Amino acid sequence: MFTLLFACLWYVHCEKIHEIPLSASPVAVAMDIQQRVYVALDKGKIVQYDSVGKELAYYSPTQVAEVTMLEARFGVRLYAFYQDLQSFTVFNRFLQPIEQYRLPADKIGFAQTVAWSADQTLWVWDSQEVALKKYNPITQEVTLQVSLWQVLPTEAENTDIVRLQEYENRLYVFTNKEVFVMDIWGNWLMTLSSPTLACLHAEKLWALVGKDVQSTNLYKPTEKNSLACPSLPENILFLHLAPQRLWTFEARKITIWRF
Repeated sequence: MFTLLFACLWYVHCEKIHEIPLSASPVAVAMDIQQRVYVALDKGKIVQYDSVGKELAYYSPTQVAEVTMLEARFGVRLYAFYQDLQSFTVFNRFLQPIEQYRLPADKIGFAQTVAWSADQTLWVWDSQEVALKKYNPITQEVTLQVSLWQVLPTEAENTDIVRLQEYENRLYVFTNKEVFVMDIWGNWLMTLSSPTLACLHAEKLWALVGKDVQSTNLYKPTEKNSLACPSLPENILFLHLAPQRLWTFEARKITIWRF
């Protein structure tokens, strides 16, 4: 139970190799295990790209609603959460909606953010009840409920929860200044110091710090490195890592970097 700080030990440089224009600012992004990238734009539109940035599919909803979370790492399905509707939609690999679920108000007060789980349930940060919940959309039952401020360090009460992500049987709770690592039963394991702009890839936490993308090994936290990217723009909204590639997402552009 400890807090880990970044201390980069070696550097790898990256270079820009491709740019992709966007029609609007991205509001959520995801990458699947085949390195296909999904970008949610305004009014619920979603675009799918292959690993080199070629557009593969496009989805425009009949009901306008902003996507607040995308998850694509579980099989060939894409999960999109709509906070204003308190619902999520499941898409196939062609970006065709195949299932839709609404969160019941009597079980979930207000889902601020969610994350899909490998057991086909949903992690939910219920900001109304100040609780972390696991919800089964098939049975419509809450199977786990944890009061975060009782299990996390005392100073955690002063942070804002930004997003959740399950990764290799752990839940990562991203806040405005650090990441709380929890087991699948909601027990706090450790805290990783990290900026808000970060992602998980190859058993590492990658975070944007200035012009560098710094990483910490999730299982050997003293093992660290850094991608030196002096050409990175200032206004990056999201980032994702793939083998030998860094994807950055700006207001009207995607950039792919090689390292």
